[in-house]
Amino acid sequence: MSQFSPIQPIQPIERLASLDSQVSAVGQSGTVSGLPFAGILQQAISDMQETTAASNQAAYDLAVGNVDDPSQVMITSAKATTAIEFATQLSSRVVSAYKEIMQMQV
Repeated sequence: MSQFSPIQPIQPIERLASLDSQVSAVGQSGTVSGLPFAGILQQAISDMQETTAASNQAAYDLAVGNVDDPSQVMITSAKATTAIEFATQLSSRVVSAYKEIMQMQV
């Protein structure tokens, strides 16, 4: 028989303010569990930059002739394209959510 964990209460705003200081540590630790959305967004952008840099290096190596397996260059390029599309979709959804929240009547 499996046990269910209890539902966690909603964190007060003061707790979220203290988490903002942890957002800057996302780049060093590489984990985003328990961080607010800003930390997740920063991590996604960081991953996108790393993937794009790896893709650019692989393309350069292919152009110079230092690649034994051209399929790896295509795979790296596809990963970079997917990372860029993910970051673009994530940012557009953030903007949409922000606009929707701003249109709410209080």
